[in-house]
Amino acid sequence: MAYEQKILVALEDIRSVCFQCKKCGAKICAAPDSALSPPSRCFQCQAEWIKPAPPAQAALGQLMPEPQTPLVTFLKTLANMRSTDGSNALGFRILLEFDGH
Repeated sequence: MAYEQKILVALEDIRSVCFQCKKCGAKICAAPDSALSPPSRCFQCQAEWIKPAPPAQAALGQLMPEPQTPLVTFLKTLANMRSTDGSNALGFRILLEFDGH
């Protein structure tokens, strides 16, 4: 007989969003309601986490706002969706399902 375990998580159940360095394993976590943005470098080993924009693109960024990466968009959306105003306006809750190991 096979046994399968699933975990359901509501957005309000998320306690933190963490960023873990692939090089040294250091981890930094923050509440999902805060203005989350991953640092450009690891706070411990200084490994580069986000590559800087090329000089031409950086100069253009002074004239035009920088497009939001999918990661930044996700983090901002998560914080917005967790707000009570946003969740009460919907007739449903979003649940995240994970395989239990």
